[in-house]
Amino acid sequence: MKWHDETSAILNRFTSTHYIGETDIVQNRSRIMQSYTAEKWEQLEQIRMQYDPNGLFFGFSGGI
Repeated sequence: MKWHDETSAILNRFTSTHYIGETDIVQNRSRIMQSYTAEKWEQLEQIRMQYDPNGLFFGFSGGI
């Protein structure tokens, strides 16, 4: 974990977004919102509400 954290810190200045499947959303929750643009998050939330109105499945932007 130490190597991963140190390497990620070095690479952060070269990145602007993150692949959500490889993002540590527990240790660094701010990376969740950097995985998609605000417009895409809104679109994903609309789709989620359409197909999962009761919130049965996990939603990244709604918290952990």
